[in-house]
Amino acid sequence: MNENVIINADYRWYNKTDAESSIYSIGYFWYEKKFFEKDTVSNKILAFFNAFPDIENSYEIFISEISNKFNGHFSFIISNKNITIAFVDKIRSFPVYYSTGHGKKIISNSANELQRTLELYDVNEQALLAFRMAGYTLAGSTLYKNLNQLQAGEYLVYFKKNDKIKTKRYFRYLTKKENAQEETDNYESYEDILYRVFTRLIESLRGRPAFLPLSGGLDSKLILSMLHNLGYKDIVTYSYGIKGLWDVERAKSAAEFFNIKWIYTEFKPSETRRIFNSQIRKDFYNFASGLNSIPHVADLYSIRMLEERRLIPKDAVIINGQTGDFLTGGHIPSIVMSDRLTSDDLCTTIIDKHFALWTNLMTEENLKTITYQLLYQAGLKPHEEITKQQFADYYEMLEWEERQSKHVANGQKVYDWLGYDWRLPLWDDELIYFWNNAPLEMKFERKFHKEFLFRHNSFPLIKKELQKSWVYMPFQLKLLNYFFAACGKLLGKNLNSSFNKYAKYFLTYAPYYTQLNYKDYLKDSYWHRSPVSYWVNSYLEEINLSNGISNQQAES
Repeated sequence: MNENVIINADYRWYNKTDAESSIYSIGYFWYEKKFFEKDTVSNKILAFFNAFPDIENSYEIFISEISNKFNGHFSFIISNKNITIAFVDKIRSFPVYYSTGHGKKIISNSANELQRTLELYDVNEQALLAFRMAGYTLAGSTLYKNLNQLQAGEYLVYFKKNDKIKTKRYFRYLTKKENAQEETDNYESYEDILYRVFTRLIESLRGRPAFLPLSGGLDSKLILSMLHNLGYKDIVTYSYGIKGLWDVERAKSAAEFFNIKWIYTEFKPSETRRIFNSQIRKDFYNFASGLNSIPHVADLYSIRMLEERRLIPKDAVIINGQTGDFLTGGHIPSIVMSDRLTSDDLCTTIIDKHFALWTNLMTEENLKTITYQLLYQAGLKPHEEITKQQFADYYEMLEWEERQSKHVANGQKVYDWLGYDWRLPLWDDELIYFWNNAPLEMKFERKFHKEFLFRHNSFPLIKKELQKSWVYMPFQLKLLNYFFAACGKLLGKNLNSSFNKYAKYFLTYAPYYTQLNYKDYLKDSYWHRSPVSYWVNSYLEEINLSNGISNQQAES
């Protein structure tokens, strides 16, 4: 019955089979005020599926019911003798892959398994370019031809009788209101939504330890405040990073405010280098990349160090603040307030923000390639004039279906791989719909969200201090930085930019540059943006897709 489905057991999907149908599933959701997780997800969806006897003609109703009434993070592949349906949630928390290559229609929970089975090794050059520039591929592509992925809010139907596959979006982060409501009219409804979201979260925890990665920013503080306000007792917060980082001190202060346990894991470059060069990290990359997105190593370092110190139990549920700043409007760029905007401005803004891991790759030809793909996904024409609201809508839509769903949400793969449950309360459906329908005036600079939190009496922790941040810099480099600044003034030039390019190796993100020594770093550091630039390069080398071309050669 499932001859067209390949399941890799490493991803720990659950299976349920009855006389008529079979399902593989993973994740959790709420349905009619009841919580389902693990094997109960399979049981519930299978029963729901079998309630549609004419599923071949009513699959759209089935998907509509699932997407509108099943609130959570989950994926499934379900079949009977006539049809197979594959589904991912609104941020593709658990990716699904498929191929129509070599005359076969195969669906899988593992890109690597599908690649090996069908021998799909022809490189998708456009996808590779996007990956090198942004750290993820675009649309439904992976790094290899004929190896595709379901996008966020998308499902697949395979009709076995005529051997046809169809994919369709059931959700896109795009529907907006053109006219702003009075913010005060929304405070009460927003508060109600937050309390429903976190009441559901607490119900789903079932008394297990809640582990909160705490940065001290608004989103992690909101989660901590809500759990505390609702009386949840078993909370542990933890922070990580290089010693002396202001975010760490801010997080410690937040935990102390509620007298909640806080654990600090110092990221020493020697320790992160040890983990990065280990087989554990290499196996994790194979598990988490999906041949389409660079995995996160920061969370891998932090959880592994907690495990080595025996500070995190296996029944812990990890709850982070991803991605409250995006949903509440924090990623809308300031250019949106310009008098005249076009589709070209939209693409340029997105590329400058997300496709500049290596500035030497930002050639005219490469920029045209990425621009064409972005315009196609947005359904826009070159040079098309758009309103401020449209600019914000399309910007958020493209970031939601690309960076947020493929890169940010993919960070949960660390927890999956290490065997921990997780929750993303700020990606609850109620919050998605609330913010998706909020106008630009409410969202720009997170206006409504910040005013709500700072005015509300239930969030004294958030009102306690404003956001502060500074870059960690060793004392010796501070002296050198002053020297460069003084020389720049004498020469009438700004030397700080060049200094920062070469000094980043020792600054705030020093523990993340440990896959290469400083001598190798200097070879192309001038063109890189962040440690992710080097993560991309090392990953492509490991899967033999670097082609032996250095960044210097790419520029020339």
